[in-house]
Amino acid sequence: MPGADAVTDVVLEDWTRLCGALGEAAFTRANKWAGAMVTGVPAATLNCVFAARPDAPAHEVEGLLRLVAETGLAHCLQLRPGSAADLAALPLEHGMTAQAPIPLMAVEAGDATSLERAAASQLSVRLLAPDEAPLHAALLAAGFEAPQQLFEQLITPGVLAMPTARCYVGSVEGATVATAPGLRAGGSVGAAHLATQPRPRRHA
Repeated sequence: MPGADAVTDVVLEDWTRLCGALGEAAFTRANKWAGAMVTGVPAATLNCVFAARPDAPAHEVEGLLRLVAETGLAHCLQLRPGSAADLAALPLEHGMTAQAPIPLMAVEAGDATSLERAAASQLSVRLLAPDEAPLHAALLAAGFEAPQQLFEQLITPGVLAMPTARCYVGSVEGATVATAPGLRAGGSVGAAHLATQPRPRRHA
């Protein structure tokens, strides 16, 4: 199982790949302790600074935070559990409020348990073509109960056309009910914004 530092490094690499496909308004910056991502999408979690190391110097993280804040977009700061006290104090110093933690999990390739469960269910999975990005956005909007436009700005046909990108949808009895995108970084795949429509949840 990869260590926590290796997992957070994949997150930062995925950010770079994603923003590289989103046009001139999107950018990333990073140092050895933290990274910043600006997608241009008006959602705080999509314009953020991630302190990838719990012992990151606060001034290094704060420099990235000021850079993101200068865009005028809603933004956030994400910290790892056990972060140093001066690092944990940064959100309050910048007038931020605490939100529910965002889980970051890792699993080894070939997890037989999840594969067997999918095979035993009625779920049918297929790969989306780049021009089907709006279907992915519609499923995310339903799953997260958020405006579809936000997701259309984030996962574009250009993003899905990247050689390192894949996006899947799952159907049950002909109805498309779930979606999951992924970006490959080295020997790992980063997956975020997985969504299932409310009624079919926990049935796979």
